[in-house]
Amino acid sequence: MKCPDHIKKFAIKLPNNNEYTEYVCDDYHIPYLIKCICGCTKCVVLLNCEPQVNAKCTSCGEIIPIYNLKYYPATALIPCDEECKEYISPEGDTFFNICVVYEYPELEKDEEFNPNDITFCEIFGFGLDSGKYFCIISDETA
Repeated sequence: MKCPDHIKKFAIKLPNNNEYTEYVCDDYHIPYLIKCICGCTKCVVLLNCEPQVNAKCTSCGEIIPIYNLKYYPATALIPCDEECKEYISPEGDTFFNICVVYEYPELEKDEEFNPNDITFCEIFGFGLDSGKYFCIISDETA
């Protein structure tokens, strides 16, 4: 599976024309639905200023690391002492189904693919109360 190592056991690749994002899947833009190892997709989103984004499963409490610059080799970390806080959508949602899109660079002919070498990430939440989609973060890693 072509996604960062830290998310592999939680990521379900989404097809084109899925209900979570308008992204078209190709070799460089790959959308995933986040699903806990317990089978639940309902999550609370936790984030801070780095940005670091985690999902907390509402069924078993598992913390799922969705986006954290420390996992990506091409990034420069900016110190942030802020604790992760619960994300609340503009509509007041606190529970979400989460879709994440990781973007990868074009490789040179002699370059090997590294699943952790992402260049961009967008995280979308489908608010389970409002029934609306929200972009939680849109961040370039390099």
